[in-house]
Amino acid sequence: EVTFIATFKCTLKCRLCMMGVPYMTPDVQEFSFEEVEKSISRYFKIVPRVKMVTISGGEPLLQPRLAEIIHCIKKHESQADGIRMVTNGTLIPEQRVLDAMKELGEKFYVIADDYGTKVSKRIVELDHILTEHQIRHVIRNYTEKDTYFGGWIDCGDLTKKRHTEEEAERLYKTCVSGCYLVSHGKMWSCAVSHWRYQLGLDYDESEYVDLFDDTCSIQEQQSRLCALLEKRSLTACAYCNGFSTASERFLPAEQLTQEEAKYVCSGARNYKEVQQIMRDEHGGQTS
Repeated sequence: EVTFIATFKCTLKCRLCMMGVPYMTPDVQEFSFEEVEKSISRYFKIVPRVKMVTISGGEPLLQPRLAEIIHCIKKHESQADGIRMVTNGTLIPEQRVLDAMKELGEKFYVIADDYGTKVSKRIVELDHILTEHQIRHVIRNYTEKDTYFGGWIDCGDLTKKRHTEEEAERLYKTCVSGCYLVSHGKMWSCAVSHWRYQLGLDYDESEYVDLFDDTCSIQEQQSRLCALLEKRSLTACAYCNGFSTASERFLPAEQLTQEEAKYVCSGARNYKEVQQIMRDEHGGQTS
């Protein structure tokens, strides 16, 4: 499976966002249409067939040229078993986006995440509009009752937790993420690896495929991807809490408060760092 990031801009500021979106700088959140179009084209030259293509974010409906991105993927629909988009139930697609979705027919569907009416404020309206336009969709329940997958997983504060290769390999074996991520022309096998890269932390160049590297032939890019598939652990495994069926679950989509967001603007890179700064300022307690 592969996920193409349409934008990292989002309508929400989730404390435990798996992609780390609230903690990204604005320049990282921006994606030009040309950049996404080139990523899609290069990917399908390297990968002859894929089980599922996902359009995600951030919130993909904030990408002003989303309809054109869908058209780009449609050019390669024969190489994909399925195509879908994930949205958070806060926005309604423009008519031209709905039209582009319909052009993909039965191969396409929308996953609309329902975080409850206080967060996913337009989920009911979205459900109605997608039904009206005969666009296949699933409402994924992330409310407090019967939560999908039991809730969200906190991959951690990016501090080192494992000091041997054997420990990292054990964690890697239990990981259930199972999806490649394409962001800013690079294809990653791990969201935490991508997050660490965006933060400027240590990473290994063998842990992603640079789709924009014009010095490499298609065959060389395919060899790099095969080498990535054969890895037994990643640099990020030493810093991650893990993403497995046994991982602790948390209430999805809890939002940063205005006070917490202030510390993000000051440089906090994840929610644990926000909490630590607040404890330091409030004498060991958080509000």
